[in-house]
Amino acid sequence: MKTLLGYENSLCRDFIRDHLTVMAPEMHIMVAGTNRECLQLAAESSQLSVVGLDTEMLDMDGVTGLRQMIAQCAGLVPVSVIRSPQPRHRRPRVDSSPFCWPTRQEITQSERCQRAQACQSGIGGQHARQGLLA
Repeated sequence: MKTLLGYENSLCRDFIRDHLTVMAPEMHIMVAGTNRECLQLAAESSQLSVVGLDTEMLDMDGVTGLRQMIAQCAGLVPVSVIRSPQPRHRRPRVDSSPFCWPTRQEITQSERCQRAQACQSGIGGQHARQGLLA
């Protein structure tokens, strides 16, 4: 099975490729970081099974990039659209993700101790842990 994955974020792109290669060794996964690279790889590849495109790639230009890929594959290969959970134009709120910590937040040592105690006792949960890392 030959798969083409177009994903802007290189860390995610490489993780997906490496993970799928280990889980399904029969898969041949080609990766690209832009729609232009995807179109080029699709033109050069024979027997492509499926294409996955990240809607957040800079040169996707809305559905234009999707239409270009469908045309490149002559409508014979399924093209899947991948969307990241947090679009780049929106900044996530501090409390929206366990991986978003406040930056440059001024808290006193006593507040830090109170948050540490709350975290250890299980009171305050995510917000207390986030405050410790500020």
